[in-house]
Amino acid sequence: MFRIFFISLLAVSSNIICQPVKTYLDKLTKLDEEFVHLVTISNEAKEKLILPKISNNETPFTKKYLKLFHSWDKENDENISILLYQLKNEDLLYVDRNNDNDLTNDGDPILFPMNKDSITIDIVSSKDKNQKLKLALFRKPDLNDSLKTSFVDSKGNLSSSFLKYAKLYSDDFDFDGKERSFFFDYTLTLRKGELKFGNLTYSVGLFDYSNNGKFNDKRDLFLIDLTRTGKLNLDNPSIVFAIDDVFTIDNKNYKLTEVDKYGKYFVIEETKDEPTFHYLKWVQEESSKGQKKGILSSDFWNNKLVSLSGEEINLSSFKGQFLLLNFWGEWCMPCINEIEELKQAYEKNKSKVNFLGAIKAIDITKAKNIVIDKNIIWTNTFLTEEMIKEFGVISYPTNILIFPDGINYIKEHRINRTFFDMNIK
Repeated sequence: MFRIFFISLLAVSSNIICQPVKTYLDKLTKLDEEFVHLVTISNEAKEKLILPKISNNETPFTKKYLKLFHSWDKENDENISILLYQLKNEDLLYVDRNNDNDLTNDGDPILFPMNKDSITIDIVSSKDKNQKLKLALFRKPDLNDSLKTSFVDSKGNLSSSFLKYAKLYSDDFDFDGKERSFFFDYTLTLRKGELKFGNLTYSVGLFDYSNNGKFNDKRDLFLIDLTRTGKLNLDNPSIVFAIDDVFTIDNKNYKLTEVDKYGKYFVIEETKDEPTFHYLKWVQEESSKGQKKGILSSDFWNNKLVSLSGEEINLSSFKGQFLLLNFWGEWCMPCINEIEELKQAYEKNKSKVNFLGAIKAIDITKAKNIVIDKNIIWTNTFLTEEMIKEFGVISYPTNILIFPDGINYIKEHRINRTFFDMNIK
């Protein structure tokens, strides 16, 4: 049960900053994402290791190896090695917890029985025993039962449909996805709890972005479920903030004034400071490294599109102005998550930039309902093959910003509200 220390946020005057609220985060978990990460088991170690001596008078143990992502915040290898002995009814794992390639000085091995679905591995900092990174290995993905069958069959083998993707994770050309040739792995780097404001309760969390067991590093994040989806993940930029960001909740601005090093609590306080977007700017700067520039074809402005209501749209009517083309689909979750950011950007930039959506629709009714439910007020049209070819659209979302010269454009995939600050001068 979450332990929340709640102080009323009712202020005597609108000019008085409310008292700080301290919120405890009792649950250590992974992000609420419906995806899997696979680590495959190898017959050979990927680096030179000092191995423990194991004696067995009956049958020689077969050595297997795997590597797990450890931390960005390391001077040496960001992965750790594991020696794996596959016994009849269990797996025996020797984990290189201190990442020195010596498996003889890391304490006792971990026993992972075949009848157990998962285990966790603690990686403890050599400088601070309370600073722990917790890794998890699963025999089946940590998803709802209805989704597990898409990845693993009843015998523990990878499903044929997923195997072709899983091969991308393996260094073994002959990887066949059979039982005991892989694990699903996760990092438990989200400290989660609840924050109460009056009658409202928000799911909140601190995310250890560096994967080093600390939650107050510069790159670590604060997540709050402002969109009321019940999930905390990085897919929806509207709910993710740097721990030094100023953010808005119910038309008031707040900031974290204290973050526990181990992520066990934070203190939030109302502020008169304006909102900042440190995290969003960093994300957009990283995304812009893959930004592509292009030149429109000579007949681009002759194209016509049809809106969802059946109205014909002449692209030439936008010539001479900034035009954002947002290519998306009602089946594309990153596209849906991007809508709130586009709405924020539209409100700020609508006097300078025209917005035009183009939908690659599978379910037209669902697409129309999303436009209504999300209150998207710019025109949305049906995406044509001509537009796909013009910009080489192969994934969604794709965003195109056309400049007022009517010739040049830039192409990125996911964008947020800071995209416009960076590209409209």
